[in-house]
Amino acid sequence: MTIQLKDELELSTQAVNFKKEIEISAILQLFQFSNLNLIISNREGDIIFGSNAFSNCSGYSIKEVTRKNLAQVFNQNFTESEIIEIEKDPECFSTFRILKTKSGKELQINTYNCILRDFLNVYIVSILIPATAM
Repeated sequence: MTIQLKDELELSTQAVNFKKEIEISAILQLFQFSNLNLIISNREGDIIFGSNAFSNCSGYSIKEVTRKNLAQVFNQNFTESEIIEIEKDPECFSTFRILKTKSGKELQINTYNCILRDFLNVYIVSILIPATAM
């Protein structure tokens, strides 16, 4: 492979990755300003995104939320069997959790969860609805 061909391949790969990053960024911006209490976590339970509405509900800033694990914000992470059920469910898998707010208050919530796949990564998108609103 010539150096010139290698450079062109690297440039085209960077362009594809850059376009993907812009697309993901646009999607996250839509979520961020949504009225939904929304969080996105990885399989291990590390929160990688929280919406402004979730921040208002929980009392945590967006930066604080993205440094936490689901077990710190909810009463537990998703178990392996729950993750399997979330993957199987054609719509949204619902489960009950306790939201621990920054002030220490505990709120009963229903979570509606679905899987978001990105190459080899699996993320769990969760919409939280206070149980009192149900």
